[in-house]
Amino acid sequence: MPRRRARSSGDLNVWPAFVDVLATLLLVIILLVLVLTLTQYYTANRANQAERIGDHLSERLISQREQIDALEAARLDLLAQLDLQLEELNILTSDRDAALEAVENLLIKLAQGEGDAPDLQANLTDALLQMDEKLNRLLNVLTQTQTARDTLITENQELTQTLADLGERINDSLLLEAEELQRQ
Repeated sequence: MPRRRARSSGDLNVWPAFVDVLATLLLVIILLVLVLTLTQYYTANRANQAERIGDHLSERLISQREQIDALEAARLDLLAQLDLQLEELNILTSDRDAALEAVENLLIKLAQGEGDAPDLQANLTDALLQMDEKLNRLLNVLTQTQTARDTLITENQELTQTLADLGERINDSLLLEAEELQRQ
């Protein structure tokens, strides 16, 4: 009967309830640790993916930058060639002007009857041949200059398009990455 008396005297046996509370608390803590671990794993995984995407974008950016630098170097080379050709064109133009002046002087002398006609005719023929040669060289330089100009225009358009495409791709990639990170 001592048992009955213990129950009837108001002593409660709380040990089973205490064990139940501790077990529940332990399960809650384990569940929280599991959730935190899974969250950390998922976040680390997404961060690794974002880092890989960032590295890929950086590589593409470096590659595009190298292409742009190569196009810029080619453009500068063409500009240098164009400057040389324009300088040669100026020299040829001044040579042509001098040859024309010599031809005009010979024609004036011929019209005035000065000098020996065969000598004047030979001088005139030589001057005309020189002028024809210089005009052909001038035409060749003009053709090369036009070709270089067209090439420069084409490369400038390609460079502009490459820059525009690169900007669009980078913006698109950054927007997608930002959306993905925002969803996370």
